[in-house]
Amino acid sequence: MRRLGLNMKEWRSIAGLSLAVLFASQGAGCAVPLSRACPSCKVVELGVRPPVAQGIKTVYVLIPGLLGYGWEWDEAQKELALMPDAATLLWPWDPWLSVARSGDSLAQHLDFLLRRLPGSVDRVVVVAHSAAGLLLLWAGARISVPSRLSVELISVGAPLAGQGFNPWSEPNLWWTPLPIALGSRFSGWPALAAGVSLRVFVTGPSDPVMTPRFGHRPGDARVLPPSASVVELPLTLDHNVALGFLAKQLRVEAQARVAQPKASP
Repeated sequence: MRRLGLNMKEWRSIAGLSLAVLFASQGAGCAVPLSRACPSCKVVELGVRPPVAQGIKTVYVLIPGLLGYGWEWDEAQKELALMPDAATLLWPWDPWLSVARSGDSLAQHLDFLLRRLPGSVDRVVVVAHSAAGLLLLWAGARISVPSRLSVELISVGAPLAGQGFNPWSEPNLWWTPLPIALGSRFSGWPALAAGVSLRVFVTGPSDPVMTPRFGHRPGDARVLPPSASVVELPLTLDHNVALGFLAKQLRVEAQARVAQPKASP
């Protein structure tokens, strides 16, 4: 296609960018930087010892979606603050980088974190919302988990198969800016690294991020690693409210673990 002097690849790029703008318009407001939304929040930072006290057993790492750290995390933060023997950290990221670049950065930050936690920590739970779920799966195949730890990855409302807005795009745009790549499709994710488990919480078709388009389902479980566990959330659950819903479930699970009788020596 040479209309307006553009070839097919250039037309696909323009279409992808238009779809990225459309995707962003579905969210609630503009991108919210962590420094403004939660200046007191503790973050995972390379070269800085994790702010996790001795005696903590579980560390939760939260990764906001494409639009940043907004009100959707308020209820989740309240629930996580009630967790027994737990600490919560955040990992901010640049949404205009690619899945591969941001995913590699996440893997690097997690590797740094896992090797510098106090000896009391035995479990790390990483919760990624929406588009951040793609980074989570990329990093989940590449991190190295120390033998004393278990790592659980959790995605919420994440279009892990891509949104399928752009039927002209090539699949698996690992190195394309993420807002554009989301409009395409992802055909499969690699197996998880040793010591890593994955739970995928899928919102229903009422969530505009997960609405099927052109016969394509953003939550198609066939693209997931074989070991992934899929949890279907209530069909009417909002894309953002789902975070609070999940956090409540995590707190119930944490309380159940504490209440379990210890095995006899």
